Amino acid sequence: MVVELVAIVHSSEGRPGRDPGKTGTQPADLVIEDAHIASTPTSLPLSILSGRISIDARTLENVLPLPFDLAGDVRLELSGAEGTLSAKGRRARLALRGTWKYLDDFR
Repeated sequence: MVVELVAIVHSSEGRPGRDPGKTGTQPADLVIEDAHIASTPTSLPLSILSGRISIDARTLENVLPLPFDLAGDVRLELSGAEGTLSAKGRRARLALRGTWKYLDDFR
């Protein structure tokens, strides 16, 4: 399963998402291998308001480190006004595409 999205990417000399840096947008594909879809939103596109991905005992909410490529028992849940996309799989990775576009400074 491939979820096409526009990611908000924070880059920093320190810890992304915590230390000052730049924020931009970039097209990305969230790939779940051997996906089994448990639920789908009522309509597409899904305007993602929150997301959670669990891989084995590790859970990430609303943020993914880059690079991101982990294998294990994957559980994905993306929620928005249109409903929820839930899926299970065996590997998850985020592949950035296209060009990063500056959005703002992160302080």
